[in-house]
Amino acid sequence: MPNMPNFWLMFGPYAFSGASYFTLIDAASSHLVRCVKESKRRGATYMAVRQEAHDRYFSRMLDRVGRSIFTNGCAGSNSYYFDERGDTPLLRPNSTIESWLRSRTFDLDDYTYATLERASVDA
Repeated sequence: MPNMPNFWLMFGPYAFSGASYFTLIDAASSHLVRCVKESKRRGATYMAVRQEAHDRYFSRMLDRVGRSIFTNGCAGSNSYYFDERGDTPLLRPNSTIESWLRSRTFDLDDYTYATLERASVDA
């Protein structure tokens, strides 16, 4: 989430893809590990996804879900997949392989890295 440094969700919007819960965990963990390693390499204590990277990803998800069976075959059905606006934010509209690959190849510059000074506390 933009402007939320060091904040990670395993089960956020458009998280689930494919048929396995374990592939979700694998892809999310790989993504996180890449970011943590890059932060460490840069000596950063702060990392957050850039707004433009978030917007690009979210726009791609909305476009793809708009061409999926959920909106073209099931729209208007009474299903727990749909929220009150008719969106299906639970499911990521791509394949398991694509999720796996993207988690290992995304641009690390989609994140902001910085070093924040810690406030000292006198005991």
